[in-house]
Amino acid sequence: MPSVPEGSSDEEQERANMTLSVSTMVEAVTKGIEAAICNVMVNGRSFTSPSSKHTPQWRRVENEELQNEKSMEPRKHHDFILGVVHSLLKEKFDITQDIDFINHKRASAADVQAYEQEDSPGPDTNALTFDLTQNHSSLWNGKVLNILLCKLQAQCEEQNWPVKKSDNYILNVLCDHYKRLCTVWRNAQPKLGTSGSLKLPTEVEARLLGQKLQIMKES
Repeated sequence: MPSVPEGSSDEEQERANMTLSVSTMVEAVTKGIEAAICNVMVNGRSFTSPSSKHTPQWRRVENEELQNEKSMEPRKHHDFILGVVHSLLKEKFDITQDIDFINHKRASAADVQAYEQEDSPGPDTNALTFDLTQNHSSLWNGKVLNILLCKLQAQCEEQNWPVKKSDNYILNVLCDHYKRLCTVWRNAQPKLGTSGSLKLPTEVEARLLGQKLQIMKES
């Protein structure tokens, strides 16, 4: 804190007080900016207006940019992004391959409804869960995917990845992964047979084994 020697004038005292006020203001503004940046990276929030990003015109522009980005990239760049996305999903959802996702505990209907009605902050960043009854564009799933996107882009900056991609590109990869995981999860749920009876667990396991073998062949 600035000190004023004894015997100084009122003008000097006022100047010292002003210096202190400016210093305090700068510190407060700096802390506010740091908090906002942290909120963006951790909670997946964006400064861009959500409504502006969902207009048909904006989607067309994004699709064109995405196709251009894909058409110009080497295959190894795409493989690199697939690898880091898979690593993040493995970390966040405790899976090593798609078939493991059958054990995913989906978001509760109550939590999803509360978020859609703006009565809750939404998905827990430390325990992410998808709403597997809806597609990737739902409010809840969109939030989860955005959190994953921000996490990946933060890693890209921190680790100085050799391959850097746009948000739109990485989000597209995440959405494709969600569709695959959601399909695996839904196929594992008990289903009614042709006779109207519920399929037994052994029948479900046999179907999943067939899916797993197919995935292994394609990988």
